[in-house]
Amino acid sequence: MDVVKEAISISGEVRVPAYGVRLHAATARLIRNLDIPGIVRHGVEQSFSLGDSVGYGLEGSVRTDVVLRDGRTSSALISAI
Repeated sequence: MDVVKEAISISGEVRVPAYGVRLHAATARLIRNLDIPGIVRHGVEQSFSLGDSVGYGLEGSVRTDVVLRDGRTSSALISAI
């Protein structure tokens, strides 16, 4: 909750469509900077296709907000999305 509150405070006032994008980007940046075990930097905005992680925003992929893993590497088992 603290991360979201901080992201709201730094997002500033902008038009409605741009606000969601700005808030989402600020939240992702703050979570990456926290370097939380199990999420670290690569667990934020991770794209997947057919169960495998792929390049950011690859056509046909699904992008998660945050992925929690059983370890600090991108190959560790996923615990939660």
